[in-house]
Amino acid sequence: MCRNRKYFYKKRLVWLRNNLLGIMLAMVLVLFLANFCLIFLPFDKEQRGTFGDQFGAVNALFSGLAFAGLIYTIILQRHDLKLQRRDLLYQRRELELTRKEMEDQTAEFEKQNETLKIQRFENTFFNMLSQFQEVVNNLSVMVTVSGGTYESTGRDVFQTLFERSTVYVDLKNEMKQRIKRDLEE
Repeated sequence: MCRNRKYFYKKRLVWLRNNLLGIMLAMVLVLFLANFCLIFLPFDKEQRGTFGDQFGAVNALFSGLAFAGLIYTIILQRHDLKLQRRDLLYQRRELELTRKEMEDQTAEFEKQNETLKIQRFENTFFNMLSQFQEVVNNLSVMVTVSGGTYESTGRDVFQTLFERSTVYVDLKNEMKQRIKRDLEE
């Protein structure tokens, strides 16, 4: 029902716009031709004045048509403003949705950023661990024991150096003494 009413309203506005302009142009043309004919008719000025006064109604008609045109423009502007308000409402809704999506994207980017930081840290850590492992595996020490020399490589270097250090020897002797004391008691 509402669509039919809008359709007829639009149809009436189109008809009015198209025909009103034609009617006004036809009236102006008729009056121009009448004025042109009156100039060449052999009447004196008083008769012409009286004849011109007869067209006072036409003057009122044109004033009324001008007023109708003004009303029609106001109606068109009102309709355009209504459409503009609706478009602005849609734009606001769309901007609200866009803002919400941007917030969601920002949160998602922050999560990705945190994940990337963790991955970067883990990558650096494991690279350093790998380099450490490589350095340890490349270690090599020549040890002289009881007149003979043997080579210790890799992780065995740490054990060899620890056993050859004075701290280890002191700890070993101290442990032996404690064990003897405990056994004697």
